[in-house]
Amino acid sequence: MRDADQAVAASVERALLMRDGKLHRGDREIRFACPIHDDRHPSADYSRADGVWVCRSCGAKGGLTWGNHPLAPLVGVHAETAPPVDMAEFERQQAKLRAEHEAAESRRRDALATYWRERRLCDELVRHGDVLAKLAREGIRREAVEHFRFGHADYYGTPALAIPWTVRGDVRAVQYRLLADSPGGRYRWHEGSRATLFNADAVLDPHDDTIIVVEGAKKCAALWSHGITSVCATVNKSGWRAEYARPFGAFGRVVFMPDPDAWREAVEAARTVGGRVAYVPGKPDDTLVETGGDVDLLWEYVENARVA
Repeated sequence: MRDADQAVAASVERALLMRDGKLHRGDREIRFACPIHDDRHPSADYSRADGVWVCRSCGAKGGLTWGNHPLAPLVGVHAETAPPVDMAEFERQQAKLRAEHEAAESRRRDALATYWRERRLCDELVRHGDVLAKLAREGIRREAVEHFRFGHADYYGTPALAIPWTVRGDVRAVQYRLLADSPGGRYRWHEGSRATLFNADAVLDPHDDTIIVVEGAKKCAALWSHGITSVCATVNKSGWRAEYARPFGAFGRVVFMPDPDAWREAVEAARTVGGRVAYVPGKPDDTLVETGGDVDLLWEYVENARVA
């Protein structure tokens, strides 16, 4: 390229960059707003190697000083008045612009990453709030949610309540209660979960003479919300295991409080620990909700529990 052409090219590039043009495809092109039409979203590209330009939107194109739309006069550069170019200085300016462009891109990427991180956090807080509200309607207070470390989870694309089953801080199992109807029921287990007691620490480190055994972790959390020490040893009416019986010997009174359809299974389980069975017309947690948290009524059922 002749010195005169280099001078025009350098002046055109300088003019494009001063018009908020951006280096594109590394530093091979400059993307800028087309001077032919009202281009609010820059859609024109100038090739620094070939000295030609084209607008991807309106189709205008040309060279620096030739073609249907010569670029130089369109950006205020005239060949006869273009100043001589100091290529070394021009390259230094280009290097500076590239560095500024890369720094701006880095800030943009960091800002975008921060946005999505904060967006995910906000979404998680909203989901957690929804879970708290749903559980509150089922008689489980926020203190119980935090104590038992309930949380929101995604189970293969279905929103779910995650319920960890722990023994002295060690998570032995994670149960999911799907928050949407699904074939096969609402409860699932995380792969690798091991059978254990829910709220096992209440059995391993007893502080009361009486322990209530319910069917399901959420029922246990609901009773805990109302000051009743309970443990879940079954996740369905036939889920009692013989090895669960041994630690219950520390209690003076073990009372099974089954769902109405699990009376027979509760009697069989209670016999393994010399326990009693309390007959409740409805599910224990539903009874608390329906009576506005009438703990005294629930204790009446406990006091009237029958020997298995």
